Amino acid sequence: MDIKYKVIKKFISKEMAQHLALEMKLYRDASEDDPNLHSEYFSNPAIILGKQFRFWFPWGGEALLSQKKQHISELFCKKLFPTYSYGRIYYFGSEMKKHTDRPSCDYSVTVCLRKQKDYPIYMDGEAIELEEGDACIYRGCEVEHWREKCQSREHIQLFMHYVEESNIKYHYDGRKRLGHLPPKNYRREDVL
Repeated sequence: MDIKYKVIKKFISKEMAQHLALEMKLYRDASEDDPNLHSEYFSNPAIILGKQFRFWFPWGGEALLSQKKQHISELFCKKLFPTYSYGRIYYFGSEMKKHTDRPSCDYSVTVCLRKQKDYPIYMDGEAIELEEGDACIYRGCEVEHWREKCQSREHIQLFMHYVEESNIKYHYDGRKRLGHLPPKNYRREDVL
């Protein structure tokens, strides 16, 4: 089956979504208290204090990335390998610009962890609304996707990315294994 994008209802339980959302908020609070804390993981402090909080490789996200690998492989009918997870808290007025992803995000999942109002992600122009625990799987390098300006106080999403197992260059996105820091030459600006 050739899936470009598809909604998966109840991809994780609401309890798991709440747990991962709380984890993201704890990371945010820790980074606001000490911007140098694990600076390899957090985005630029100006962004943290601005309209978004972005966090690479949250451990709960990394665990879910590993746990769901077989399920995502079956949905895409491909043998997939995990690259990385990425969390984002959108605040009022923040957005995700229209883009396609870099090669380590060929097979992607976005999971709604917490929402206050509807805040669709657009896939090739189609507005897709996810409830807490729902996911949208998509071909990140093929499908143009974005979010318009957030109209709620906060909205929390988790992104998980995979490549075909044969694409060894992007396994773990260049890291030694899941949960590890990226190599020194890791280019965050490649990640929107």
